[in-house]
Amino acid sequence: MENIYIISIIFFFLESLIYFISSISIIFLLITLLGYFFWVFKIKNIEVYVFAIVFLLRIILGINFSNYDVGDIIEIKTEILNGKGKIEKIDNKFLREYKSIYVENIEDGNYKFIGEIKKINDRYLILDIFEKEKKVKKSSEVFLERKINILRKKLSNGCVNLIEAMILGDKSNIYKEIQDKFRYSGTSHLLAISGLHIGIILGIILYVLDKFSLKKEIKYIFGLIILSIYIFSIKISPSVIRAYIMGVVYIISNIIYEKNDIKKSFLVAFIINLLIYPNSFSNISFLMSYLCVFTILWIYPKFQIQIKIKGKNWWNYLIFLLSIQIMLTPLTLYFFKTINFLSFFINIILTPLGSVFIILGFGSIIIPNVFSKFYLMIVEGVYILLEKNLNIFEKIPYLSLKIENQINFKIIILTYIVIFGIIFSKKLKEYLKN
Repeated sequence: MENIYIISIIFFFLESLIYFISSISIIFLLITLLGYFFWVFKIKNIEVYVFAIVFLLRIILGINFSNYDVGDIIEIKTEILNGKGKIEKIDNKFLREYKSIYVENIEDGNYKFIGEIKKINDRYLILDIFEKEKKVKKSSEVFLERKINILRKKLSNGCVNLIEAMILGDKSNIYKEIQDKFRYSGTSHLLAISGLHIGIILGIILYVLDKFSLKKEIKYIFGLIILSIYIFSIKISPSVIRAYIMGVVYIISNIIYEKNDIKKSFLVAFIINLLIYPNSFSNISFLMSYLCVFTILWIYPKFQIQIKIKGKNWWNYLIFLLSIQIMLTPLTLYFFKTINFLSFFINIILTPLGSVFIILGFGSIIIPNVFSKFYLMIVEGVYILLEKNLNIFEKIPYLSLKIENQINFKIIILTYIVIFGIIFSKKLKEYLKN
């Protein structure tokens, strides 16, 4: 086990502690842990301790551990959509657990509010706003808005809304009934930009660049530039950052002719993501994105069929989907109060169809309007096919089971701590022996 694994374990340990104890206790426990690493386990690599201290400082200085009460005056940064928004920061610090804010008579956009807390709940707060400042949109955001407005004149609203979600990361206009259908069928991951989406889009970019007969290094440099422009033009989320970092590592490894280690790329993305968003474990996008990839890299290979049997590839595909579903079940229980029983069968159909829509949707954004008439007919046709499949699957009973009881978030975190502890305990012992 290399240093990247040890650093990732420390980051996971510290991030988990945020939701259980105070900042002072975190400092004490980290010092104890590092002491064990140094004197008992004889780990002398200085970078392990540097990264641990840097992340500790990021947590202490970047996360708001305060308990706010009704009547407190606070500053909030958020993006308002239809009168509601997730709080990004309070008093310029991240919250330990994400909360939403409700406002009235405020147009959509990114804001900084100063006001008095009127009501607090587990998931939201209501603010009496004294001052507000709206963030100016970037030129890329203005361009994409114009493109979406043009598409709305040529495609159905449902189709354009899905393009916004799958290609631009904006799910604010997705009809609730469509979201519910994706959720019931266990395919909500198609709505959030993740490794699947970035992989497809990067593939399109590199395929187009291949047509210009460029040198390998030049092709990948251009690919990195185009991918970066795309990423920083859409709505950023932890899943987008994770997929982007892994994409960057893949591109750079091809430029310098190094073998790409996807596990190391994943762990690098995990570390950088937590440094940017030190409260990521309370973000469903982060959790579902990283758990999916973690399952693919570490869980699925343990159950993958290696021997030659009839229908081996199909059995492995089912094991692959079932592994992801089992790992995500605690999250769906907490965030959606549902258990997806048969969704891994539905993914066999909807994931390939969704991938086709992602390819076509990305094309609809970049193809000039003058050439797009016939192309957009195909986009609309695939959307209709996707929607019809969702309508069919919605009628199948027991794809998802609703759970009424609320699951404690700390129990969810403890569940994954146990799972990861079991998986990495053997690797840690091997590392210490060496």
